[in-house]
Amino acid sequence: MTGGLNALPAERETVLTSLRDLFVERTGMSYYMENHGGFERVVSQRMKTLGLASRSAYLDLLANGASEREWACLIEDLVVSETYFFRYPDQFRLLRETAIPERVSARSRERSLAIWSAGCATGAEPYSLGMMLRRDMAGLTGGWDISILGADISDRNLSKAREGLFTDWDMRTMLPEEIDACFEKVGGKWRVRDRFRRGVSFMKMNFAGQDFRHFTEANRGRFDIVLCRNVLIYFDSELTHRVLRGLFEVMAPGGWLCVGHAEPYMEIAHLFTPVFRDGSFAYRKGIVNIPAAAPPAPVAGFVSPPAYRQAEVPELTAVEPGKPAAPELRGISMPVSRPAMPKEKRSEPARGNVPETPARPEDVNAARDLANKGDWDGAEAVCSRIIGEDEFNAEARLVLALVLEFQERLDESASLLRSAIYIDREFILAHYHLGLISARIGKLDDARRSLRNALRLSRIVDGDCRIAAGEGLTARELAELAVIQARSLEGGPG
Repeated sequence: MTGGLNALPAERETVLTSLRDLFVERTGMSYYMENHGGFERVVSQRMKTLGLASRSAYLDLLANGASEREWACLIEDLVVSETYFFRYPDQFRLLRETAIPERVSARSRERSLAIWSAGCATGAEPYSLGMMLRRDMAGLTGGWDISILGADISDRNLSKAREGLFTDWDMRTMLPEEIDACFEKVGGKWRVRDRFRRGVSFMKMNFAGQDFRHFTEANRGRFDIVLCRNVLIYFDSELTHRVLRGLFEVMAPGGWLCVGHAEPYMEIAHLFTPVFRDGSFAYRKGIVNIPAAAPPAPVAGFVSPPAYRQAEVPELTAVEPGKPAAPELRGISMPVSRPAMPKEKRSEPARGNVPETPARPEDVNAARDLANKGDWDGAEAVCSRIIGEDEFNAEARLVLALVLEFQERLDESASLLRSAIYIDREFILAHYHLGLISARIGKLDDARRSLRNALRLSRIVDGDCRIAAGEGLTARELAELAVIQARSLEGGPG
């Protein structure tokens, strides 16, 4: 029996791979493409529960689409539901002291706030937000219309969330007096008090499904704050990018995004502005200019951009009306070629300064991976080494610029981006990020020029073309972002 207990190991592995592929296609959780053991254990348990003797029979059950109940059970058993009240207190402090007061100011006319907890598990996160807003911040938000939406793929999680019953372990970071104020004892558990349940609702959401796309279309610009913590780490880069675009669309201009500590920083930074406060970080939609504490001193070994870093970056000429996109660029990364360097830079350097081997693309990827893990010093050190070996590596300068931006070293970040553009005038993403950085430091004319350059370059090529260093970002999507960011500067000085 193919895929049964007596099947050959290779056959059993083939069926298991098909099951994983089907699960990932359905949920987007590519995490299980590597976590073979965890997936196999859950599948074996589901087969035992159903009385199935072969994996092939289980695969047939899921593939024919007739067993939505079994799909729900499999997802329930594979979804990680670890959560507790006021998890990541540093982020809650940032919300309480910075993000929410800012959004209250922005919404002073409407006197309403909308918050989305994307991937809410059993509901501790949405209820924590309700407690903070209606108890700790009642003086600021009292009388306001506050809506908090929790979304999750698991029906089991959502049922528990709506019930609002929690254990002592779920409240392990709360003080006894806080528990007494926010919960009432029901048998051996604790029930969230009605005043903190008011305005909190829940819905099912599959980020890999059509319901997510419909949700983003119906809620454009609605949410002031979005929490999507420890969700993106389960997705591949393509779905991560799609979800981030959806989060961007549903957030109000100036809205705040909180993610988990292990989420992919580099991809998020292409769309949102990083904000670091009091040992924690979040992201904002749109161009912001929030005063920051004194930036940290550069670490030892930092490689400054070469002398041409302050050179004026020329504005690109307008695209000729009706000029067709180059068909050979479809599906490949921009730029296709690098322009020649100024004559004085093309002269043969001293032999001792020539690296024996040029910097490899995987070196930049290593720096990007370190940044995604929050290892800023490590990412900076790798980028500095790459630039030391190959000073004309524009992509390494971009990665380093984003790392420095996160640390609020905005002038250094802008200088690196200018030098990257000097190396490669067609580096779309460098123009785009230079626009964002210039706006943050108050140079609005420079910001407008850089965003126009990014927009013009992104319109020269096919819209489906993936741009260089964009981690899946297409030229069309970059153009949309450039327009949004440019509009946010309308009416500003200069």
